[in-house]
Amino acid sequence: MRNATIRTLAAALLLAIGILAGWQAGAQDRRTLKPNQVARVGQSIISAEQLLQRVIEIERIMVAPDRRVEAALNTLVVERMLELEAERLDEVGGGQLKFREVQVEVDAMLAQARKELAAENKRLLEDQRKAGQPERPWSWGEWLEKRLMMTEKEFDAMLRIRARNDLMKRMVVWYWFRSSQNIDVMLIQCETQDDILAAERKLAGGADFGALAAAVSRHPSARANKPGLLQQIIRGDGSLEKAVDEKAWSLKDGETAAPIAVGKAWYIVRRIGTNKRIPNEAKFIDQRDDCLKAANVSDELFERWRKSVANSGRYAYEERLPGRDTDADQ
Repeated sequence: MRNATIRTLAAALLLAIGILAGWQAGAQDRRTLKPNQVARVGQSIISAEQLLQRVIEIERIMVAPDRRVEAALNTLVVERMLELEAERLDEVGGGQLKFREVQVEVDAMLAQARKELAAENKRLLEDQRKAGQPERPWSWGEWLEKRLMMTEKEFDAMLRIRARNDLMKRMVVWYWFRSSQNIDVMLIQCETQDDILAAERKLAGGADFGALAAAVSRHPSARANKPGLLQQIIRGDGSLEKAVDEKAWSLKDGETAAPIAVGKAWYIVRRIGTNKRIPNEAKFIDQRDDCLKAANVSDELFERWRKSVANSGRYAYEERLPGRDTDADQ
């Protein structure tokens, strides 16, 4: 309790200082500020890096779920990855979204929102009638302000951003998934070397891999309908630890690897099938429209795509956050 109180007071102090500085800077002429300059006090400039460092300093004393900078950075990184992959695919044509495609998506989301308003107004009018009150449904603008705290202009802009992101994900990620080589594996994970060696001996003696995985494996797949089975793994997609993934892709169907140590865990992997989901070998331009018509990409599939692209080595990546990796403007 005392630590929580200290964090609260410290955050309040930092925020109070920020509020004072913002008020003073607001009284100045902002027309002289350049990109990456967020405020001027007298002749002293506050840079965007200094602001970012202060935000990180504030977040350091906040509980993890309330921290936003790293989450925002990850969002920007993933958006840039999508853009780069779309540009790469556009070399063969079709990697850019058309205005018409985005508008159709916006219209569909707008229709869904208006459907929700109609349903809520129906309940509202019923309640008003029962209470003997004048019947007055929400207007579209009132409903947006009440439920989403947005104006119509802000809501339309948000829909356009969301529509574009959804379409980009469908176009890029579904193409990756449908056209990629994939394998099925069986996996056992144990906490100690003795346990994994015991499992290896049982497998060598003819034990059923699935039954053994259900009995001894600590991997989440051990609790699946088919214990130990992981299907449609794409190289580097994070379904397996990196060393296990590399070993699985080096095996032939039916082969079982010797125990692999990763950190404090031990693994046995058996490759049981290659391309049971047959990859679509058609060019991107020929798959593009079908990908756009597909369902929205799930968070799980999107994360697999992100890890696969990151592990491909196709793009260099580095981070530099003032307040975490360095001081501002250094």
